[in-house]
Amino acid sequence: MNSSQFAWRKSSHSADEGQCVEAGVWSTPAPATAPESRYALRDSKDPDGSILSLTSHEWASLLHTIKAL
Repeated sequence: MNSSQFAWRKSSHSADEGQCVEAGVWSTPAPATAPESRYALRDSKDPDGSILSLTSHEWASLLHTIKAL
């Protein structure tokens, strides 16, 4: 899995200071052998660096937790 497989989005609330996390959604048709992970997070300052991939359930749980803060 690499970052080109995701459509990335930076929050409109992010400042231009470069300290942002980008969220990605799987952008290509997923083959039957594709991993379950369909969402990802990455450091906007290092778009070619590591990504944290999340399943649909993990993504929903993360969003729920963030919204509860």
